Amino acid sequence: MTRILVIVHEPSCSSGRLGHFWRGAGAEVIEVNAWTQPVPPVAQADALVVLGGSMGCHDDAEAPWLAPTRRLIARTVKTGTPFLGFCLGHQLATVALGGRVCTCDHLCLGPAEMHLTPDGEQDPLLSVYQGHRGIHFNNDVAVVVPEGAVLLASDPSGQVEAVSFAERAWGVQFHPECTPDIFDGWTIGHTEEGWNQRLPWADAVSAAEAVRYDVDVATVGTAFAARFLELVDPEKR
Repeated sequence: MTRILVIVHEPSCSSGRLGHFWRGAGAEVIEVNAWTQPVPPVAQADALVVLGGSMGCHDDAEAPWLAPTRRLIARTVKTGTPFLGFCLGHQLATVALGGRVCTCDHLCLGPAEMHLTPDGEQDPLLSVYQGHRGIHFNNDVAVVVPEGAVLLASDPSGQVEAVSFAERAWGVQFHPECTPDIFDGWTIGHTEEGWNQRLPWADAVSAAEAVRYDVDVATVGTAFAARFLELVDPEKR
């Protein structure tokens, strides 16, 4: 049985669509709730997945598990074990492997187009996103990718969307795991006053509606889950 270790940073950021698919396909998904459980020093699984979260990738005082998570990512990539990071997980991998992350000049919210590079079009995982949108919710962005990493996709503003850190190690700024219910929790689940500190409340509501009715992001998210499992376990093809 394929074993996938998943690092979860907060209750509102679950493995969602991907975890559901992997379990349905027969994989064992082992979730570590990092705010209450210790992050293991090594993955001891067939793959490591690190999810998103509202904290920044350097907020060790607020989230003391981030430092051991960065170390876990670095060890995992070094050993060649498959790795996948979403949003915060992508940013943690970027800094753990020698890159740099900064606050973006704009809040990215909702479904958005992205452009695959020629390398992305040939990548065994990211190629499923050719011509598709991804769900976004981020304040921070990778501005310098680690040495040896390959840019796979960017958004219309030039923001880094996806990177290959090694042969079977990926980071994506978007959220293929996100379902409408998860996105509602990030947006509609918060107060209007809190949202007005980021974007007008109407923009948050509109983004939630766009996610809820966007069949494309659901379809390609499931395809992404299937492709990653195939890459971890070729017998799943």
